[in-house]
Amino acid sequence: MPKINSVLKAGDDGQIMIEVLIHLNTETVRGIARAPTQGLDCGSLVTILASL
Repeated sequence: MPKINSVLKAGDDGQIMIEVLIHLNTETVRGIARAPTQGLDCGSLVTILASL
């Protein structure tokens, strides 16, 4: 589970950056995207990039 304020990357190229805002449960976080999310699908691969 990524820490609050961690940066995640998502999308085919990993170009969509998402900042973690809150943990909803043990498997789900809510975040804010730093770029348009067009083309991002449910179930897309997301990886932890860094912790702030």
